[in-house]
Amino acid sequence: MPTNEEIQEAYGELIAAFDVAISRAIDEMEAREALTNAEASILASEAITGQNAEIRNAKLKFITAELREMLHKETIDKKNADAAVAMCQLEIESYKWQIRNTSNLLKEREMGKEAKKNG
Repeated sequence: MPTNEEIQEAYGELIAAFDVAISRAIDEMEAREALTNAEASILASEAITGQNAEIRNAKLKFITAELREMLHKETIDKKNADAAVAMCQLEIESYKWQIRNTSNLLKEREMGKEAKKNG
């Protein structure tokens, strides 16, 4: 059965993981907004020309490649942070299960002792 210190440490890790996950979510939103703003600015300036939408879209992606890479990195960082939160939650759920299981075993033992005593 987990000790009180282990449980408190797990909750501390969960809080820290949530802090990181929130920070990464904000970073991802900012990267997405930067990309969207850059694309809008480029399109509004009519700097991209081409015979069809596919050519213009390819040029836009080429011009914003660095921002797209940054968004991709931020998205991966956010997913990793979310995974860390999930791992902490699983650890806490495991502790809860261990406590419930131990409690049930103790109750069964007590009922068995009382049955022997009364039987």
